[in-house]
Amino acid sequence: MMMTMKLQITITGPKVHDVGYRYFLMSMAMAKRIRMFEAHNQDGIAGEEVFVLVDGGEQEVRAFRALAETKQPERAEVSEITIYDYEGEVMRIGEYAQYYMTVQLNKLVISCQEPRCDGC
Repeated sequence: MMMTMKLQITITGPKVHDVGYRYFLMSMAMAKRIRMFEAHNQDGIAGEEVFVLVDGGEQEVRAFRALAETKQPERAEVSEITIYDYEGEVMRIGEYAQYYMTVQLNKLVISCQEPRCDGC
């Protein structure tokens, strides 16, 4: 029987939003064959946060954890990463990918409706 593991990871820093962090993490999760994954931007007391839930085989989750602790998008500024065991539900990674695309498309629609200045 395969042992499973669930983790809650919070990545905090002055610049962890709008640098591609959620997509970066999702890509690493897919590469490690993680089946359950989600990541959300939130505002924290100590700065911006990316809140991550991951669920999968113990070996795969450990490999993902090692990457999440050592890799980050080029423009990200991270001050702290906290990791805890997690007991709750985690979204299927395919469902999360659909959710993520909807969020990104919504950002695009909103930005296309904003007036542009000549100096931008």
